[in-house]
Order: sequence, then C-alpha cells, then structure tokens
Amino acid sequence: MSSERDHLLSDIFAESGGPGERRDALLNRTLRQVKRRRTVRRVRRAGSVLLLLLPILLLVWRVHLPKAPEAVNRQVPYVLVRTAPLSRSALIETKPFAAAGLVASAPSLNVASITTRPEERGYREIDDATLLALAGTNAAVLVRLGPHAAELVFASETSAVPTTD
Repeated sequence: MSSERDHLLSDIFAESGGPGERRDALLNRTLRQVKRRRTVRRVRRAGSVLLLLLPILLLVWRVHLPKAPEAVNRQVPYVLVRTAPLSRSALIETKPFAAAGLVASAPSLNVASITTRPEERGYREIDDATLLALAGTNAAVLVRLGPHAAELVFASETSAVPTTD
C-alpha cells in the first residue's frame, strides 16, 4: 500500500513543470489553509468570549438603565376652583329707609307707667302672654329692653304700658 501511494504521489508531482514547482504550489496551498484554519480558530475563540460577555453586559446595562415613569393615574392634591364675577342680579344691596318709614318711640302724655316694688306684697307677677292679653283687641307689641325690662307698645298710639319684670 505504501508503495502504491508513493507511486501516485510521484505521478502527481511529475505531472507538470517538474517536481519542484508542484511541490512549492502544494506547500503554499497547505500553508494558506493552515493560516485560514488558525484565523478561524482565533475568530471562534474571540466570538465565544464575546458571546459569554454579551449577556453579562446586557444584564448590567438593563439594571443601570433609568426606569421609565410608570403610567399612573395621579390624584391632584388640590381642587381647582374657577371663579367668575357675579351677575348684577345676584348682588344684594342695602339702602337707607326714607324718613317717613322710620318707627320712632318718644315719651308722651298717653303713656301710663306701672312700677312695682318687691317690698310691697299685693301684686302678682304675670308672664308675657298675660301681658299681651291685657292689650285686648288693640294691636300691641311687647318690646324687651333688657333682661328684666320690657315695654308694651300699642300700634294705635292710644296707650302704651311700660312694664318691668
């Protein structure tokens, strides 16, 4: 077998241009293939290192990446109030009364004054309803002047009775 192979190799080398040229061509071709394989191995090693580092780099980048703000329905901490001027019809105004519309009270001769003294026994204390009943059919108003004083005013100005509680 070895002789057969040697014979075939000698035929290939003897084919063209002599054994030296053919041998140099085969040697150059072999060297190119060896260099190519070595380059492919280096690229594979570098690629495998990059493939191992790439997930780690992506993980670190994702962890340190600033987070996007979440779409949250935020409650506003205040209530917005819009104002507008009031219409003229919504305003309330006060005006002074005419002099004829004022009610005035003045002492007159028709006023009877009744005074009671605690040391005199013979009187009885009456309440507001009884006092108004004394007015009868005349229109009268009981006006409080203080915590212990009241005045019975008749609207017809015929008579007025001041009282003391």
